[in-house]
Amino acid sequence: MVNYLKYKTWYTDINKKLKALYGSDYKLVAGLLASTSPRYSIKRNLNTTLKIYYDFKENKILFLLNAIFNKNNFLKEYKILNCHYYNIIRSLIHNYKYDLILSGQKVHAFYNNLIGNLDYVTIDTWILLFFRHKKAWINKSEYIKYSKYITSLAKKENLYPAELQAMIWIKTRLDHGFKPVTFTDFLK
Repeated sequence: MVNYLKYKTWYTDINKKLKALYGSDYKLVAGLLASTSPRYSIKRNLNTTLKIYYDFKENKILFLLNAIFNKNNFLKEYKILNCHYYNIIRSLIHNYKYDLILSGQKVHAFYNNLIGNLDYVTIDTWILLFFRHKKAWINKSEYIKYSKYITSLAKKENLYPAELQAMIWIKTRLDHGFKPVTFTDFLK
């Protein structure tokens, strides 16, 4: 893993960039990024998030009314999946003085990583490939098992769990012929 140490800052780099670009809204943007992450590439995830964010900022009340009362149109307009919808709404209406709880272990962990909580472990498709997980989905006990494994290994290596997870994520992508990628590559 020594060759991958340069990737341990994946989340801290994104966190700094989100704070620099979105100021006090960085947690909202992080919530939207986490909410729209399942089954989307990083670039599509970011583009969808920013479209929702800027449209929301333009007229919050009207946006929320349309999103809530015209769910099907909202899903079509933003090309999002039904599984994204409720977490998006939670992110948009949340009071960020308090912790945001998103549904789905991966989504909730990813949000926490994006806002700088590196004790959470995001288990996604690439991490499942690393563990040679056979199914396309993961249950709660499997998520906990993989998360605990990464956490214990991270402690031995004097890393935060999210730092090691980011390194594993990049390694697995490279092993499968994909380039290292991060939101900071696309955020301007």
